[in-house]
Amino acid sequence: YMKMFFSLGYQLFFTTILISFLSVSVFSQTTYNIYDPEKLEDQTYAPGDVIILANGTYNSDERIDFLGNGTASNPITFKAATPGGVKFTGGLKMNIGGDYLVVDGFHWQGGYGASNFIQFRNNFDYANHTTLQNCVLDGLAIEPDDIADDIAKGSKTKHRWIVLYGTYNSVLNCTFMNKNSAGALILAEYEYNAEADRCATVGHTISNNYFYKYSKIDAALSNSGDSETIRIGTSEYQNVNSNAIIRNNYFVEADGENEIITNKSKGNTYENNTFRRCRGSLVLRHGSEATVDGNFFLGENVDGTGGIRIT
Repeated sequence: YMKMFFSLGYQLFFTTILISFLSVSVFSQTTYNIYDPEKLEDQTYAPGDVIILANGTYNSDERIDFLGNGTASNPITFKAATPGGVKFTGGLKMNIGGDYLVVDGFHWQGGYGASNFIQFRNNFDYANHTTLQNCVLDGLAIEPDDIADDIAKGSKTKHRWIVLYGTYNSVLNCTFMNKNSAGALILAEYEYNAEADRCATVGHTISNNYFYKYSKIDAALSNSGDSETIRIGTSEYQNVNSNAIIRNNYFVEADGENEIITNKSKGNTYENNTFRRCRGSLVLRHGSEATVDGNFFLGENVDGTGGIRIT
């Protein structure tokens, strides 16, 4: 019995070592510590890699690319050393391209915004199964030259803060504050998805976010349209099978235009969202097969607040 016990023990020991070796070789991950956000582009990343940006304030106004292909069990993560410990004050912009990527814990405060400020693509490299989470975008401004042009032309500069491309991407647990530019704050863009054989379902999720103070855009100004807080799709591509989920979001004084949320695609769900003092409505403008369930609209005696509008 003792010989059998020791023989089995050795077999188990070497089997464990072999499995551990194989696991390391297949699922190895590397942690990269960087001290400049632009250094994000210095590596080619593998599934499970983690890139940690040191805490601090960064005033870069560059557009950086976060690219790679993780897996469902081993995403590639770009995050702040501690949540909220990294602050971008110069208007750092970001392209996110690839599969199973995570951007986590950054705080954008001030600086100048831009069209497609954070976009889930890099040229034609679209993001899929990718998440922006635990981030803050606060008060991205319009550049002085653009303000001067706006005054001269009677227009309003249009900035889209978050633009979703690809499939099954998520915006989770984020805060968006003090938007004064025109343009949808979050836009799900479906021109790519409408092309033949691109995808059966888009499947984005926008959940547990806080939207505070999107200034009412003067509709008399040119270029002031499309100033929804969230727009899912576009009129031209309203037959795309979106199946997006917009749930558990909190909107306070999200006044950009009369449509706080606009539905322009198929199969979307809007549930358990709360709207307080928002001068607009949740609008089913185009598309079909939408579900609206369990939302709260608290006007609090503010002129122009609404509920649900169906076209």
